[in-house]
Amino acid sequence: MLGAATALKELAKDESPASRFLIVFWYKGLYMAAPVAARHSPILRAFYLPLRAAGKPAKVALTATMGKLSLVLNSALKPKLNYA
Repeated sequence: MLGAATALKELAKDESPASRFLIVFWYKGLYMAAPVAARHSPILRAFYLPLRAAGKPAKVALTATMGKLSLVLNSALKPKLNYA
């Protein structure tokens, strides 16, 4: 089974409109979910707040949180994998 990031890389190689739609759909979903997760998830909050405290702009910290959220979602689907 491919991970979400690997699957997106494979889709990015394909130039079809359907694969482009799936990639955009995935990132838009992460962009909408990341602020909520950064506020309410203890794992992602502990990841987001130090980035902001270090002086990173909000969008940079949010983009990093999107990547972490992608890892959390991918690992939540796999048994016996700790994502913290």
